[in-house]
Amino acid sequence: MALRARTHIARRLRRDSTEVEKILWRGLRERIPGAKFRRQHPIGRFIADFACPGAKLVIEIDGGQHAERQEGDERRTAELARHGYRVIQFWNNDVLDNLEGVLEAIRLALASPPTSPGLSAPEGGEGKMSDQAPFCPSPPRGAERSGEVGLRATAVESPGRWPQHQARGTVTLAYDDRHRRRIELETDAGEPFLVDLPRATLLGDGDGLALSDGTWLAVKAAPEALLEITAAAPELLARLAWHIGNRHVPAQIEAQRLLIRDDHVIAAMLEGLGARVRHLTAPFTPERGAYASPPHAHAHAHGHDH
Repeated sequence: MALRARTHIARRLRRDSTEVEKILWRGLRERIPGAKFRRQHPIGRFIADFACPGAKLVIEIDGGQHAERQEGDERRTAELARHGYRVIQFWNNDVLDNLEGVLEAIRLALASPPTSPGLSAPEGGEGKMSDQAPFCPSPPRGAERSGEVGLRATAVESPGRWPQHQARGTVTLAYDDRHRRRIELETDAGEPFLVDLPRATLLGDGDGLALSDGTWLAVKAAPEALLEITAAAPELLARLAWHIGNRHVPAQIEAQRLLIRDDHVIAAMLEGLGARVRHLTAPFTPERGAYASPPHAHAHAHGHDH
């Protein structure tokens, strides 16, 4: 395929990025700013999902069908290796349900020494990387100053299971910012604190963060630009939900409507299927992935409906 044709295809893929690719792209730009990644980057005969030329690292995102196309992936990895690139691969569910682990694996890959035998993705991910020159990105947000923060949030409780009268304040976060394990944040009043949970956890609206001084913080879901999807019949709404899921788009599922984040490509697809689409601004609490870790990491387990 000619370079001009590959470049045209790469531009179209960037324009029509999947929701999973958008989530990882935001994570790479906001959480690993020292690494200069490119989206849908042509390398030889292939177009890499994400590439960092400075570190000679390629990140590939694969759906559930990945295991069925192992031979093709091996050819792709071999071709990229001939151009000097290492490859690390993740499942879609890794990005949706364990973004913190994915970003941490990428940081380790960027910083791995030339003699490293290879690094694996977090649980559920795949792939090894060949030896290349090391690259050290900027440390993750909060890593340099975490020692200065006195308050630490070490546990989460769902609404109704934590003492709201002991709340010292609130923290308002968008959906992407509510899936965290360890990061320095500020309360809505500007007070710094460190989220330090055992594993990446999706925080829900109304959850309580237990602080190290015995008080609590109430989590609030920030209003976001969303699309409200409705249909003339329940059967059509169910069909629309299937198509949204097939695109790996996070969705908030309600009896009479579906909510997704504003995306003109998905909106056009749904309208073509007969959906009624309306723009609105509201908090977003999508359905959790089927293979996600338990909602909150505690010594005792409990349910949490989103």
